[in-house]
Amino acid sequence: MAWYVSKIVFRIVINDQPSSQFDEQIRLIEASSIDDAFTKAQEIGVKEQDCFEGLHKQELKWVYIGTSHIHALNSLSHGEQFFSLTKDADEADSYANFIRSRSNTYVRNKKLSSHYQLV
Repeated sequence: MAWYVSKIVFRIVINDQPSSQFDEQIRLIEASSIDDAFTKAQEIGVKEQDCFEGLHKQELKWVYIGTSHIHALNSLSHGEQFFSLTKDADEADSYANFIRSRSNTYVRNKKLSSHYQLV
């Protein structure tokens, strides 16, 4: 058996109206081949479709769209890169500030050492 990384994509549907929102999930898959990994990723996507009531009493659905990536992991070691996304943001400074803010929020919430604040 080997390890694979997959990207499983769901479309968010609100009150039976497809929205412009998608949930992209990066999943670790153990499989005997890349074909087996793809099949297992599809099974996860179908199984994890969901329908529930939102905060404002609207019906929310996660509808499985597909599995867009499968990548074999040759080894599992500290710091190994298994996924990368190059983002072209219309508002580059806003995007960078958003990422810094999310990182700093994580640091504060986890009560990590204060010298770890990102600038």
